[in-house]
Amino acid sequence: MSSDTVVVDSVPSDDKLVGIGIVFNEEANCLLVESLVPGSGAEACGDVLPGDELLTIDGKDVTGQKAAAIAKLVAGPVESTVVITLLRRSGQRSEKEGEGADAHDTEAATPDSEHEHEIKVVEITRTDFRCMVCDSSVEN
Repeated sequence: MSSDTVVVDSVPSDDKLVGIGIVFNEEANCLLVESLVPGSGAEACGDVLPGDELLTIDGKDVTGQKAAAIAKLVAGPVESTVVITLLRRSGQRSEKEGEGADAHDTEAATPDSEHEHEIKVVEITRTDFRCMVCDSSVEN
């Protein structure tokens, strides 16, 4: 992970709150999805991709904020949900979007679609996953 990478799921377990399992990279005044934590709600939903830009959390605009500042917005009780809005640049496809796609589908190859962006509204269920990236309590 780069020095600009922040895991926003490092919520103390004493609070009985969990995150959604997205690792963000803070670039150019925006939060870009760098990766998804295995076993997390974000991975399970199948609609979040590396490169997506986070725009809102439960309707609250988070553009220009640091990942550490939004940690409280994504944290919540296990099995509760959070709704995030993402900006997806052209050429990105989630596993769900790829399911059943015709191999001859040329929509993405049309000249006009090269510069199109898509807004994705995604509901993620918070899961009780073990985030090894942010777990500093592991004993050697």
